[in-house]
Amino acid sequence: MLRGLARRFGHHAGVRVNANDLSEEGREQQRHRPWAAADVDEPAGSVQRQRISQSSSHLGRIRKASGRVVPGTPLVQLRVPLRLVLRHTRTVEDRRARRLSPTWSDARMQLCGVVLVEGTSDCRAVEAVARRRGRDLEAEGVAIVPMGGYGNLPRLLGQYRGLRIAGLYDAGEERHFLRALGCDDRGDLERLGFYACTRDLEDELTRAVGPDQMERVLAEQNELRAFRTYQKQPAHRARPLGEQLHGFMWNRKQKYAALLVEALDLERVPRPLDRVLAHV
Repeated sequence: MLRGLARRFGHHAGVRVNANDLSEEGREQQRHRPWAAADVDEPAGSVQRQRISQSSSHLGRIRKASGRVVPGTPLVQLRVPLRLVLRHTRTVEDRRARRLSPTWSDARMQLCGVVLVEGTSDCRAVEAVARRRGRDLEAEGVAIVPMGGYGNLPRLLGQYRGLRIAGLYDAGEERHFLRALGCDDRGDLERLGFYACTRDLEDELTRAVGPDQMERVLAEQNELRAFRTYQKQPAHRARPLGEQLHGFMWNRKQKYAALLVEALDLERVPRPLDRVLAHV
């Protein structure tokens, strides 16, 4: 956490300062302070508690220091004010909340429905299908929310209680959704608006687009040659073409999620994608 403080608050928050930038009196005082050489990454304890107690005069010297690190120059580790530690903690919590927040600002309209998806690539795919279907999810008050893992599902269900909720999940994680939603089988999940991708959403899109169209998309992105190299690798050369395409796309899903939807015939939209949007 303290390392993050140094990055965020710069010379106000425990950066390493060139000792030559301090006055002679300041350097003399630093030599007689046992916590001055304490490493900022040290585990929490009495030294850390001392480090975050900050006097206003010392903070003034931090502000005057240039904060530039010169290789080979003796460095002095300055303490971190408690108020900045608390502020940084709140900032980290806010950032985590934003990662799991809707893709648009709640302040602009009334939120009516939520589609829960695994990650940002799934979010882009759902948004692209809605756009091709002529729907304006923002105007409808529907938000696509990346869960960041099925472990966040119970919290998000509570957070959006009372709204229309739907979701996509990978078939391998179905048991977690059954437990969180109190369902007995996949039919119950679908009645609540949650639809399973046979393997994952990338696999659904790869099969729906088809090998020939997939290779055309790769060619348009100047990655067909890289795919041919991937196919020749010993670990992949014996696999079916569909498996090779899925494996190649796995590390590129952020880039190709929307591109594959754009290349898709709307009559071949994967069932989970089609049904989850119909639910909201």
